[in-house]
Amino acid sequence: MSEPSPPRRPSLPLRAAAGAWHVPAGFGFILRRPGLWPFAALPAALAVLLLFLGLVLGVFLGPRVEARFAPAPGSVPMWVELPVSLLLWTATLGSCVFLGLGIALALAAPILEQLSRQVEARARGRAVEAGAGVGIALC
Repeated sequence: MSEPSPPRRPSLPLRAAAGAWHVPAGFGFILRRPGLWPFAALPAALAVLLLFLGLVLGVFLGPRVEARFAPAPGSVPMWVELPVSLLLWTATLGSCVFLGLGIALALAAPILEQLSRQVEARARGRAVEAGAGVGIALC
């Protein structure tokens, strides 16, 4: 007698499509439950605000970074000076925006955990017990 073969695993595109479906389904779940809106809107608003503040910080830091690290005007050909200047500005703006995003995610972690508990309680009827706390989560 031959043993039954294990069930075939779905293809990668099919698994990707199934995973991608969770995003609109999650939005639909939250939109149908107005009690969850504050828990979802506050982290998003905080992220937008801190991303914008990071961009503003990058604009203010850009000239200082360029003055410190870019070659002196006229010391190198223009075809070297321009890309170096653009790369410095891009790196400064990008790092400040990512700093804002990191701070936003760290500050929003407790709110997102509460959202997760509320969703779990509404979807399953009960939520898992509390974790070790924010101090442990940030370490």
